[in-house]
Amino acid sequence: MAKAIQLEDTLKIVFKKESYHIHWSRTKDSFRKNIRKYVEKQRRSALITNDTIAKLYKKKLQEFFPSSDLIVLKDGERFKRLTVIEDICDKLLEKKHNRSSLLIAFGGGVIGDIVGFSAASFMRGIDFIQIPTTLLSMVDSSVGGKTGVNLSSGKNMVGSFYQPKAVLMHLPLLKTLSKKEFQCGLAEVVKSALLKDISLYKYLKDKSSEIYQQDLDLWHRLSYSSVAVKKWVVQKDEKEKSLRAILNLGHTLAHALESFYQYKTLNHGEAVSIGMSFALFLGYRLKMNTKTDFEDLFDTLGLLELPRSFANIPGRIRPDLKALLQLMKKDKKNTSDAIQFVLISKPGFYRLPQPVADAKIAKTLEEFANVDSYY
Repeated sequence: MAKAIQLEDTLKIVFKKESYHIHWSRTKDSFRKNIRKYVEKQRRSALITNDTIAKLYKKKLQEFFPSSDLIVLKDGERFKRLTVIEDICDKLLEKKHNRSSLLIAFGGGVIGDIVGFSAASFMRGIDFIQIPTTLLSMVDSSVGGKTGVNLSSGKNMVGSFYQPKAVLMHLPLLKTLSKKEFQCGLAEVVKSALLKDISLYKYLKDKSSEIYQQDLDLWHRLSYSSVAVKKWVVQKDEKEKSLRAILNLGHTLAHALESFYQYKTLNHGEAVSIGMSFALFLGYRLKMNTKTDFEDLFDTLGLLELPRSFANIPGRIRPDLKALLQLMKKDKKNTSDAIQFVLISKPGFYRLPQPVADAKIAKTLEEFANVDSYY
C-alpha cells in the first residue's frame, strides 16, 4: 500500500523576490473566505473565463464575484493566441482598469495561461490570482508562473514567467468535469509521480479502481502531492534554467502530437500520457531504463484508462512520423538543433533533459508505432 501523507489546506511557494500561497477548500464558506483574502471590494478586478465555464457557473460567479467585471473568451486551446491578449487588454481599458487592478483567472490551463500573460503585459504588469477549475490546472498549470500563448508554428512559443498572487483550489469544482477532462489532469499526476514521488505512483495503482469516483479526499491527495512536487522543482529553478525542465517529461512528443492534430483530436493530457509512454520506451531503447520500467508504466496507464500508444488516438488516425519529428525539432527546449528529452531511470528517479539523435528518435518512433495496446 502507498504511504499515507499529511494533507494540508495551504502550501506556500517561496522565491527569492516573492512568495504566494496555494489554498484548498471543500465548502462554499471556506472558498468564500479564501476569495475575500485577495478580492477586495475597494479594488477594481476583472474575472476572465471562457463561455463554457461562464454558462456552467453563472450563478456562482455572480455570488462570489459580484463586483468584478466579467470578460468571457471562447473555449478551446485554438483560441490561445496573441489576438486574444490584445482583445483582453482593450476590454480592460474600456472598463477603466489600471495598474492597481486585479485579474482573476477562473478556468483551466488555457485560461490560466492567457490571463497570466495578460496580467504580465497590461500596463507592464498587474496582479492576478488563479482559480483552477480542472484537474489539470489543479495539479500543474496554475502553479509555477508559466504563462503564454501559441503560434501556428508551435505551442507556448510566446509568453513569460509571471507569478500569481495566490492560487485558490476549490475541490468541488472538479465534480463537473467529464471523464475525458479528468483524464487530462490525471496524466500530469502520473508525470509528477514518475519524477519525484514513488508513494504517489503506488497510490495511483492502489486507487485505480476508485480514481473516477467523486472522492474529495482522493482529489485532494492527487492535487496536493502533485503541487508539492512542482513546488520543490520551481523553488529551485523558477525560470527553467536547468532543473525545471524535468517537468517537460512526456511533453516533447506531446506538443508535437497536439500541433499535428491542430489541437482538436487529442487534449493536452492525452498527448502527455502517450508522450510519457514514448519517453520510457525511448529510455529503454537507449538503455537508460529497463523494459520492465516501460511495461510497468504501460500497465499503470492502462489501469488508469489513459492512452499509452498511437493505437489509443481517437479515430485511430495514426500520425505521420516524419511530421512528428519535424515538429519536435521546433520545440523551444531544444539546444544546438538537437531534440531534448526528459528521461526516467526508473519511477521516482529523473534524468535532466539530454539530446537524442534524430535517427534514433525516428527509429524508435517506428518501433513505438507498433506497440500493441491492451485495450
